[in-house]
Amino acid sequence: MVGEDPVSNSEVLYDEVRELGYRGGRSILKEFMHPVRALAKEKATVRFETPPGRQAQVDWAPSRSMVANESRVSR
Repeated sequence: MVGEDPVSNSEVLYDEVRELGYRGGRSILKEFMHPVRALAKEKATVRFETPPGRQAQVDWAPSRSMVANESRVSR
């Protein structure tokens, strides 16, 4: 994993390490990354709980409402 952001895509990583002087092939890098990708998949979603009233969820989708017989779209 190169840089501050962990990269698990072997093609992206290949381009990055080539710039740093890597002379190996794509297939060996892909083999090396296989267990790392599985680990990254496990950690993709981290669930956390907060006490009631501390957090809210909002869905940002357009909705239609009727006000005084006029249809309005909220965005």
